Amino acid sequence: MVIEIKENGFDSTKPFHKAVRAVIVCDNQLYLMHLKDSNTYVLPGGGVECGEALDDALRREVLEETGYSVQSMKKTLIIREYHQRMNREHTFYRVTLGKKVQQPKLTDEERALNMTLHIEPLDQAIALLADSKGTHVLSDPIQTREFIGVIYSIK
Repeated sequence: MVIEIKENGFDSTKPFHKAVRAVIVCDNQLYLMHLKDSNTYVLPGGGVECGEALDDALRREVLEETGYSVQSMKKTLIIREYHQRMNREHTFYRVTLGKKVQQPKLTDEERALNMTLHIEPLDQAIALLADSKGTHVLSDPIQTREFIGVIYSIK
């Protein structure tokens, strides 16, 4: 399934920046990343590097942000966001974790956002995505995107 979200004044001619998102539910708990400085919750994941396959990007992002390997993954949803400045295509996966391989190794940008792993019971995590009010101008649309991805991926 593909869902499209279009901002007023969007430019559909701009290429998509691709990203991957991991919906990880283990023992009825959802893995989230908390951007403490803006009180925004997101799923583990991030941008796909030039020439990188989506599944490789997902494995890399999950390892970097959680420290766990990926045992299995299933593509569940694509959300395309059309904005004035850029367009993004987020591919969501339902992920089963493998072994703990390392401590999380966040990027400089992620550390600057004061990002931490946050594991919550599934119902409470869904409520956080639906109700939490972040302070960044994009907190609400980001969390709405993640909420849609989780709901669709766990059904």
